[in-house]
Amino acid sequence: MGKNPFLSVAVVTNVAGASGRDHLSGVFKYVNTGKPWRLRLLNHVDELLRTIAGNRPDGAITITPNGGRLDRLLASGVPCAITDYPPPGRRAVPPHVSFVHLDDESIGREAFAHFQSRGRFNAFAFVLDEPDFLYAKGRLAGFSAAAQAEGHRVHAFELPEADQEGRARESVARKILRLPRPLAVLAARDRAALKVLDMLRAAGIEVPGQVAVLGVDNDELLCNAAEPPLSSIHPDHERIGFLAAHELDRLMKRGKGKVITLDRSVKDLIMRRSTLTIPPAGRLITEALAFIQRNAGGDLRVPDVIAHLGCSRRLADLRFRQIRNETIQDAIDRARLGHLKKRLMATSDPVARIAADSGFSSAAVLTRFFVRHTGRPPSAWRR
Repeated sequence: MGKNPFLSVAVVTNVAGASGRDHLSGVFKYVNTGKPWRLRLLNHVDELLRTIAGNRPDGAITITPNGGRLDRLLASGVPCAITDYPPPGRRAVPPHVSFVHLDDESIGREAFAHFQSRGRFNAFAFVLDEPDFLYAKGRLAGFSAAAQAEGHRVHAFELPEADQEGRARESVARKILRLPRPLAVLAARDRAALKVLDMLRAAGIEVPGQVAVLGVDNDELLCNAAEPPLSSIHPDHERIGFLAAHELDRLMKRGKGKVITLDRSVKDLIMRRSTLTIPPAGRLITEALAFIQRNAGGDLRVPDVIAHLGCSRRLADLRFRQIRNETIQDAIDRARLGHLKKRLMATSDPVARIAADSGFSSAAVLTRFFVRHTGRPPSAWRR
């Protein structure tokens, strides 16, 4: 009887979730490059362990085994690609095992950049429902680092487990609702984001008017069924599945195990209504223009406007170009010019006095400013 030309590969993934389905799609793509594999799809690591005990596969691709399951899997000697982080504290990667995982900190950074693109927020929060999982800690770390670089702090909240909801959930909701608004909330995953939306709806809080909510995983069934539909980051789980299959192929050829962190872990960001029409972008401009108008009679400069807004110069410049197609300096000059015209028309004050009152160093400087913007000197405007 000849040798079986096919390799038996067990694949453990949760196809009920978007990430699991994407993982599986990536594995299929790798197999379809011409690999002689016969896949056995399993729903739980326990099934994998029973399979190894009864009908040992040539290799396995699996989500992270918890508890003592990982030790049992490692002890089996079966080549295995695990689609997650290596366990904390484990000093060395076993030679027959590779770990393939996302760069979750980059996902947190991408989330903050998205919120920045939507406008100005007075507070930022991170909500997680699986605190012991490293992906959640990574996303919080990236989100917090990006926020800190812009002078903000991220408030982190842990949602209670299903059997502890009720008063515990209400307590978390009260803490979130005490934060200043407009508020930006990143949830570690879509399922946590849905719980946040439920809490906000129960409290009568408008999304996205007062609070913007962003999830991770882009589970379309969940995101589109949410009210409002949930914006979500789409990690490249499919690429993780493909790389895991590639690693298993190498391990089954007696390659050595290693840890792979996927660069460019964000495949896309799908913007839906939970962050789509965020007023803060327009409010930032409105606030800036109101401040400029109130101070148009003095020596107002761009840094004064930035300091009042409490945002970065880069963001303010971007918003003025996007929304008004002008610079902050253009807005200041237009407001100061309007103030001068009113003063010239309403009073007979000498130009030198108006210049001193309006923050110009001399009448000559005021005149040059006026001529540059109107083509005429102040005296001609009065006539």
